[in-house]
Amino acid sequence: MTAAGSGWLSYAGVLMAATRVSPDNILADLISRADEIAQLAMVEFKLGNAVPAEQALPVYLRNQVAWKKTGV
Repeated sequence: MTAAGSGWLSYAGVLMAATRVSPDNILADLISRADEIAQLAMVEFKLGNAVPAEQALPVYLRNQVAWKKTGV
């Protein structure tokens, strides 16, 4: 298994424990594009690795990423 993305720089310990990815297979400076993720998803979908939309849950590496600070 190979892992990619900048989240591995900040959360390598947690992610390696959760996924069992070898440190040699982490490409932290590789940034994926949406079309590449869609291609990977299509392979998984064809293999039957899918759930109904109402069961899909987002997974965030960082909490409050999208929260806008209001200064209140």
